[in-house]
Amino acid sequence: MPYRDRGPLTWSTDPDLFDFHRRLIALRTRHRLDTGPLTLVGNDRRDDCLSYRRPGADGGAVVCVFNFGPDAEVSVAVGSGLNCDAVDVWSGDVARVDHGAARVALPRNDFAILVLAR
Repeated sequence: MPYRDRGPLTWSTDPDLFDFHRRLIALRTRHRLDTGPLTLVGNDRRDDCLSYRRPGADGGAVVCVFNFGPDAEVSVAVGSGLNCDAVDVWSGDVARVDHGAARVALPRNDFAILVLAR
């Protein structure tokens, strides 16, 4: 196990990392991101991007997209026939969902957490 030899994490050594995790925990709590099944969803950059969907709070859905490649515009299948707005709760950007696909601009090694309106 890679973590057995390490002591407790000391957040004071990297305040940016502490703030990053604090934000993620707050989002997980606010949008109930840790409940329900995780379903992989398709995207048009499969070699570089991973995307999945989970049920969200209040009957909506949350789609997470991770870009492990170069800067890209990614088209993500978020739900059959959906036409709505999706808010990236990390960046605050809004993506339009047309006919079940959202287009998201993601820099290299970045991600989006899209909350879909019901």
